[in-house]
Order: sequence, then C-alpha cells, then structure tokens
Amino acid sequence: MKKKLVICDIDSTLVMKHKPLSDRAKHVIDYIRSKGILFGIASGRPIEDLRKIVGGWNFDSNKVDVYIGMNGGSLWDRFHQEEYEYFVMKREWLKETLDAMKPFNANPIIYEPGIVVTTRVDDMVRLSAESTKRDIC
Repeated sequence: MKKKLVICDIDSTLVMKHKPLSDRAKHVIDYIRSKGILFGIASGRPIEDLRKIVGGWNFDSNKVDVYIGMNGGSLWDRFHQEEYEYFVMKREWLKETLDAMKPFNANPIIYEPGIVVTTRVDDMVRLSAESTKRDIC
C-alpha cells in the first residue's frame, strides 16, 4: 500500500515567521491525517529547534510524522525514531563557504548545541535564537 505524505516548510509557509500555528492550520493537519496522509515539517533549522517550535504551538507533536531539518541535511521520522544526517560539511568547507559569501549581503549562521554562531547579529538572528532558547555567539 502506498503512503502519502505532506511536508510543509515552517516560516512564511505554514506559519508567518516566528508566529504560532493557526487554528485553521491545525484543522487542516488533523483533516489530512484523518485521511491516512502523513504530515511532516521542514526547515533550514535543526530538528532539535523544530521540536521546540512545534512544542510552543500548543499542538500535539505526535501528529508530526517526519521532521526535515537543515534544508534536507537531517531527517527524523516517527517510525524509526532516529535522526539521520546527510551531506555534513567538513570544517574547511565551512570556512571556504563563509569566505565566498563575504561579498554578498548574507548573514550565514551555524547551529551548534545551544547556540547560534553568526557573523552579524540582526533582528532575524535574534528572533530565531529567542524562539528556540539559543544563545548567540
């Protein structure tokens, strides 16, 4: 039997950035799950942060069947109860990438346990760190 899966990005798709999940969105998730369709959440954030965000929505986290974090670099599913990591960059690649981004008006961040490492603290970094109780470095 084929399974169906709906995966939603969080920021500006499922919810407005750093806002709670609406009652309408909760209803839609309940509806698709009642039809046997699995539901997942995706983001550029780590899975640890996705769990915190979902927990802050007053929403049953057991209704999330799949978490995709780090823009596809990590995956957790309810069936295996295990987090998988893909395409992890070597330290030297990180430095090379950060150097290549310097000419652009970008603000790359790196998630480390409990902290967000950034080259520039701005409102988006502050909001992101606050929403998941991370320090900024």
